Amino acid sequence: MPLRQDKMDIKIISEKENKLFKRKEIEMEAVAEVTPSNVDVEKFICDKFSIEADQLKIKGIYGSFGVQKFKILANIYDSFEDKDKTEVKAKKVRDAEKKAYGEELKKIADERKATKEANEKEEAEKKEAEAKPVEAEEKAPAGVPRETSPEVSTEGKVKAPKIKAEASE
Repeated sequence: MPLRQDKMDIKIISEKENKLFKRKEIEMEAVAEVTPSNVDVEKFICDKFSIEADQLKIKGIYGSFGVQKFKILANIYDSFEDKDKTEVKAKKVRDAEKKAYGEELKKIADERKATKEANEKEEAEKKEAEAKPVEAEEKAPAGVPRETSPEVSTEGKVKAPKIKAEASE
C-alpha cells in the first residue's frame, strides 16, 4: 500500500552544503502513521529541490518504537558523476558491473581470436595456392616442352611462361 505525501508531514531540520563532496546534506523529520518508503521520500525531495532521482542518495529513514516521527538523512549531489565517485556502491551493483566488464572483455578476446583464426586460414590458403603451381610445373604434360610451362620464382609466384621460338628456316 503506497503512502501518499498528503498523509505525511515532512519538515527540513537542517541543510548543510559540503563543497568537498559537492553535495547538500539534508536532515528531515517526517510525521506519519507508517514508516515512509524510500520511493515516497525520494519523490518529495526531488519535487522540493527540483532535482533528478539519480542525484539523490537517501542515507536512512530512522524511527523509534511507538513514535510516529521519523528522521530522514539524505544527500543531494550536484551531478550523477559526483554521486558515483563519492558513494559506495552496493555489493550487488559492484558484482553486476564486474560481470558486465568480464563479459565485455571475453567478447573482445573472442573477436580477436576469430580475427586471428581468419588471418591464419587466409595465410594457409595462400600457401596452398602458391604450392599448387610448383606441383603443376613438376607434372608438366609429356607433349609440352619444359620451357613453355610457367616459371615459378623463389617466392612461389608464377611468372609469365617463356616460349622458345624454334627456327623455322
